[in-house]
Amino acid sequence: MVKILIVDDNESFRKNLISLIDGCGDFIVIEAENVQEGVDKIRQTKPDIVMSEIMMSSHNGLEIFEKTQNHSYGAIVMTNEQSFKDVVKAMRIGISDYLIKPIDQKQLYDALQRAFLHHQQLLSYEETLRKKEKLEKYFQTPLFQTKDLLVEKMLAYIHENYMHKIILNDLTQELHYSQTLLNKRFKKVTSMTFCDYLNRYRITKAIEMMKEGQRYIYDIAAGCGFHEYKYFSVVFKKYTHCSLKEFMRQIEI
Repeated sequence: MVKILIVDDNESFRKNLISLIDGCGDFIVIEAENVQEGVDKIRQTKPDIVMSEIMMSSHNGLEIFEKTQNHSYGAIVMTNEQSFKDVVKAMRIGISDYLIKPIDQKQLYDALQRAFLHHQQLLSYEETLRKKEKLEKYFQTPLFQTKDLLVEKMLAYIHENYMHKIILNDLTQELHYSQTLLNKRFKKVTSMTFCDYLNRYRITKAIEMMKEGQRYIYDIAAGCGFHEYKYFSVVFKKYTHCSLKEFMRQIEI
């Protein structure tokens, strides 16, 4: 059920407005009689829509919206007189609608619909941001501070040759140690196998290419050492928990 907070220092007006809202649909209505109470109730109850009078006895009602911009709700301001200055300010802080008293029920209904749509859009945008933040951890190249010279050489080899075919046997010839010793040493320092680190590093490079505007998957895959598109797709999803298509869509938002 949609939750509406009404902020107005005129109790009689609040009661009349609640009656009008009841005629517009099934809503839960919360009341506040001043700016501070309105701010507190926004933080406590998390309403879907906030309706506030602009000119109250102690404060300008727009302060409510300025103080709660980190909350997602559709915002409607109400006033007895239309002030161009207030309208401009309201638009700048993302107010959904502007109603002139006395309020007509049809105009109220339309304003509530627009405000709820705005609320839904904000929630959708926040969800997109959360997804992008979740993906951000894959934008950083895994780095390790180590004094192990052997492992440093292995890491450097990966960083310099990740775009080519690499197998651990290449390093046995390069560093003159057995595969068993190299893998054991590498895992002890990085907590990953050589292959796991290589794939993670390649995926971070693929993501960097996407962020820079590269959109041809085959070119991205080849540029990061994956010469089979299907294998690249499988590895990418394994480490990002997201398909290539979805990941690229999130980057473009």
